[in-house]
Amino acid sequence: PICFVAGLTVLNIILLQVAFKETLKTSIVTKISIFLGLQNVIHSFQMKTLRPLFLITFMHALGFAFFTHFLPFLLVQKFGATPREIGLLFAYVGIWIAISQGPINHWVVHRVKSEKILKYSFFLLAISVAALAAPTALIGIFIAQTFIAIFEGVTFPNVTAVVSHATTEEKQGEVLGIVQSLRSLAMAVAPMISGFIAIGGTTMPTLTSAALLFMTGVIYVLKFHRRKTT
Repeated sequence: PICFVAGLTVLNIILLQVAFKETLKTSIVTKISIFLGLQNVIHSFQMKTLRPLFLITFMHALGFAFFTHFLPFLLVQKFGATPREIGLLFAYVGIWIAISQGPINHWVVHRVKSEKILKYSFFLLAISVAALAAPTALIGIFIAQTFIAIFEGVTFPNVTAVVSHATTEEKQGEVLGIVQSLRSLAMAVAPMISGFIAIGGTTMPTLTSAALLFMTGVIYVLKFHRRKTT
C-alpha cells in the first residue's frame, strides 16, 4: 500500500506539471517557508469576507477527521474486526467515494448549485455518521458507510467549489492554499482530542464527529447560505 500511494503521488506531480492550468496570470515571487501552513491559518482569520467559509471548511474537516481516525478503533472494539475486514471496508468506502466524487457529483452539480448542495449534504453526512453507533453487526457498518461515502464524496468537492467561487480568479490559488492548510490542521488536531473523547466509549468519537458535522451545516445555513440568498 505504501508503494502504491508513492506511485499515485508521483502521478499527481506529473499531472500537475502537464495538465494543470495556472490561475495566477501575473507571476509573484515569494519565499518558500516551512511555516507557510501556519501563516495561512493566521491569514485566514484576517480575511473577514471569507472567514465564515474558512470556519466551515475547518469544522467539516475536523468532524470527518474524528470519523476516519477512530473508525478502526470502533471496528475492533465493538465488532472484533480483523485487519482483513478493516481493509475490505476501507476499500469498499474508497470505491463509493470515487463513484460519488465522479459520476454522482458530476450529475448533481449540473442540476444543483454547489451552495445549495451544501445546505443539505452537511446534515445528511452528519446523520449517516451518527448511524454508525447503531449497528450490532458488521454488515450494518458497511450499509452506513455507503451513505457516508456518498454524502462526503459530494460535500468535499463542493466545499472547495464554494470557497473558490467566493474569491477572485487572481486570489484562488492563495485561498485554496489556505483551505488545504486548515484541513491539514484539522487532521492534526483530531487525534489529539479524540483520544480523550474515546475514554467515554467506543462510539463517542463517532458521535462527536456527527455533532461537529451537524454544527457545520447549521453555521453554513446561518452564516453563509442565508447571506447569499438575501
